[in-house]
Amino acid sequence: MIATKVRLPEGLTDVILRLPDAQRSNVATIDDLQVRAADGVSLVPLSSVARFVWTSEPPLIERQNRQRIVRVYANAANGAPIGLVTQQSKAH
Repeated sequence: MIATKVRLPEGLTDVILRLPDAQRSNVATIDDLQVRAADGVSLVPLSSVARFVWTSEPPLIERQNRQRIVRVYANAANGAPIGLVTQQSKAH
């Protein structure tokens, strides 16, 4: 996941954040990660805005233009209309 972009003399470069190997499969560690709140100032645990569920999937790696494809599925909280959620996520 691209967290942000940084401007270098040669142009914009993607910044990717990655947990150490030992922490990537620990749901509690992922739940406790701090993310910026909607106010743009405070930090909240990722578990306050997302829920992680481990599932088994067949060992298949999908690619497009030689890049891996990762599918992320989500449901809107409290019956929020998906169009509004999508619109707000694209705005940020």
